[in-house]
Amino acid sequence: MLYDITRIDGPPSSQPRLVRLPRKEHQVDACLYEVTRRLIGGNSDPRDRLLTTKGAAQAATWIATAQYLSARIHSSPKETMSTPGHEYRQPDMSEEAGAAMKGVLTEILLEQQNLRWERFNETLKVSPILIGAAGLHDLDARREAAHKMLTNHVKVSIYTSNPGPDP
Repeated sequence: MLYDITRIDGPPSSQPRLVRLPRKEHQVDACLYEVTRRLIGGNSDPRDRLLTTKGAAQAATWIATAQYLSARIHSSPKETMSTPGHEYRQPDMSEEAGAAMKGVLTEILLEQQNLRWERFNETLKVSPILIGAAGLHDLDARREAAHKMLTNHVKVSIYTSNPGPDP
């Protein structure tokens, strides 16, 4: 999984909308470790530095990892049939295992998005006066716009950096 997510040769040909994370091996591996720990019911150890993200960039990598795996894992024949080139593949795991995996991935994704949002909220509390164009607009409107950017960051970055036709 680590190699698949961090390959440098672009998205999988069968799923061109997915975003790989080259040169993010350490953070992707940490996220995979946390997913596995949660799936087996292991207790968290506060001394384990792999279990938390330290900044917005690391949180973004965990979010992208969770999104990638959620889209990449096939746990039913219906999922394999709907992925071009995978029509005759066996699912990666049972539907129950896939539901457990996707549940943990969703949990991690939401935690990391909330963590990033909380950091932005802390910034607004420290420096509520903004200069430039943002300072001309209502705080609630700015927060709404920032929240949209935060929760759609990966989609926005794919869309704006895609040199070809719109996905």
